[in-house]
Amino acid sequence: MTDLWDRGSFTEAAAFVRRLGAARPGEPLPILLQALIHTRQADARTARELIERAMDLTSSPGSDSLALASMIFRELGDTTQAISYGLRATTLKPHDWQGYVALARAAAAEPLRGQQHEAERAARRAVALAPGEATAYLALGEALLAYPPQRIGTRKEGVEALERAAGLAPGNAEIQKALAEVRPAKDGNAWLGCLALPAMVALFVAGHRVIEMAGDGIARLLQIDQNRPEGEHSFPGLLILVVMGAVVWILVRLVRIKRRGDRPQVAIGRRKALSRNLHLADEESLRIAAATAATVVCMVPLILTGSLAAEAAAGTPLSADGALLPLVGVVALSVVGWSAVRWWFGPGQVQRALRVSGILRGCLLTSYVIVIGTVLLSWAEVSDEAAWTALMVLHFVWFTAGLGPLIIGARLARRRGRSGRIPPE
Repeated sequence: MTDLWDRGSFTEAAAFVRRLGAARPGEPLPILLQALIHTRQADARTARELIERAMDLTSSPGSDSLALASMIFRELGDTTQAISYGLRATTLKPHDWQGYVALARAAAAEPLRGQQHEAERAARRAVALAPGEATAYLALGEALLAYPPQRIGTRKEGVEALERAAGLAPGNAEIQKALAEVRPAKDGNAWLGCLALPAMVALFVAGHRVIEMAGDGIARLLQIDQNRPEGEHSFPGLLILVVMGAVVWILVRLVRIKRRGDRPQVAIGRRKALSRNLHLADEESLRIAAATAATVVCMVPLILTGSLAAEAAAGTPLSADGALLPLVGVVALSVVGWSAVRWWFGPGQVQRALRVSGILRGCLLTSYVIVIGTVLLSWAEVSDEAAWTALMVLHFVWFTAGLGPLIIGARLARRRGRSGRIPPE
């Protein structure tokens, strides 16, 4: 079958699958192989229908069927389903290496999800269970190479894993392709990671300025907020810009879901369920997610009240009414954020994260103190430029301090990825 697919001989592959289906009626494997053929022929809708049909044949599909379904969904570009089926396979049969391979490759397929540590963890389990299997080392190589390129040691280990896979299966075209893609890369570019912090700060400052100008432009275009003081940016214009950006992002996501032949409402429900399985599975996963959230929380004061402190330090404080707008923003952001997390992760999870993570508690409390303190000082029309300058510096220092939770979360994730412990039988 593999040779037929590599050559693109889908007609012969389909004939083989039909014969297999006749010999093994009522089993999900032939139907899943049909789904794989349709996937490689870019017929996503039919492939999904066949997978559903295969899963409906029995109330409890085997781990091999779940692992194959995970692989098909990964090729369809639906990493949510791919990871979900991989998790089901490993839960059903914790000592089946194929389930861990499917899970690892699915989690590594979309690095922006930030699940490289789960991919590495699953791949190391696969290698421990099947040290002579080439695809286990392929999964490990893909998982390690999904990390940022500045991790030179991790990248080297990933290339070595692919080379080991190629040595075990020298005729495997997929392994050879993966190896060819990483060999020409230069590890010397990893020093660029040292520029991450100044680049992030510069990007934030430039982006903040562009967003303010765009918000003012929208206000002029719609002829709203015309009576604001000279030099003050339009808050309604910024709000409209944020809403427009959110709408565009949602539309892009919906188009991607439709192109995969899926239904948006069902896809969102599956994504929520997967997020709960990944981030809330145990305290270690929750601490990693909480550290990431703490990083975002550290950025909020600079976004909401950074310009307020900067303008006051320059001797041009906002009016009392204008100074209260950030306070309205933080209240609205708190309500919306709390509701969104509750909707996505389920009731009680915010309290659970705060209970588990002291970092998140500290960052949240400090951010609230900075924002509310800045607003109250501005509202009270405090004119001490030295105090405002110190407060402006505090905003930037706290923004930079967000790297602390980020580094801690990365270390926790790395430790989890390297563990790869096999659950006891």
